[in-house]
Amino acid sequence: LKREKLPKPVSFLLVIISLGILNIIFSENQWEAFKAMALFLMSGAMVFGLTFYILNSKQKQNLFFILCTACFSILTFFGIAKFIFVTSNSLKPVSLFYDNPIPAGAILILLSIGPLKLLFEAKTNKEKGALIGLLALGIIVLILIGKKGPLIALAVMVLVYVFFYFKYFWVLALAFLFSLGLGYQF
Repeated sequence: LKREKLPKPVSFLLVIISLGILNIIFSENQWEAFKAMALFLMSGAMVFGLTFYILNSKQKQNLFFILCTACFSILTFFGIAKFIFVTSNSLKPVSLFYDNPIPAGAILILLSIGPLKLLFEAKTNKEKGALIGLLALGIIVLILIGKKGPLIALAVMVLVYVFFYFKYFWVLALAFLFSLGLGYQF
């Protein structure tokens, strides 16, 4: 009989789950460790494992990005509408769900992967224009949310994009850091 090897992601998940169980067993407060490990497994390891099996074809991946784009569109237009009809007179930040704007900014940033991926695969200028417009509206909603966390995340995303697609900026960034270090020394 020939033994079949487990795929590496499955082995990785089994190791993480085993280490989580050991963490719970050897913890001083097992109930708190159990709750923390369950939250970690649901938000990290389980999502990784499910996407490994569910999004296993290009068609399914494309459908996922379309779904992300649809959700991003709904939240973006809801944020713009809420600003126009509710908060524009009061100068308060836009809150999409409830009074905590940080999850709203985080979900917009996470869902922006849909329009970004579709933008890179768009064939016509009309598709590109619509996706760029949607992303611009999303950025406006992030600005209207008015919290530092989403704005810093947005700035980091733009910097990573610039560094990734315009490779000569890496040289400028490294030269800047080097000169900053030299300036600090002298």
